[in-house]
Amino acid sequence: MSFGSFISLFTKGTVNIGINNLILMSPHKGPQIIRYCVITSTVALVAIAVSMIPQYKVNKGKLLCADYFSALSTDQGREKLELELQGFVGLRDIFTYCKNL
Repeated sequence: MSFGSFISLFTKGTVNIGINNLILMSPHKGPQIIRYCVITSTVALVAIAVSMIPQYKVNKGKLLCADYFSALSTDQGREKLELELQGFVGLRDIFTYCKNL
């Protein structure tokens, strides 16, 4: 019993192996499929990278606030950390910014 007749027992002859489709497929389909795959994966990677930007900003802000508040208790390097945090925060108040994180 051949493989084709074995498969036809279970599928009642409705299986199309697709060998004819490969021969009849346009020669331009392969490069188009690859191009679409590359475009799709590039768009997905860009979307992931863009979504990570706010998370990076928040985490950096939290670390700077933690360093600043720990420097307040020890009074070592407070001015340097305050300038760094003020540069990150901008015109907003440092305490309000850190409290809202």
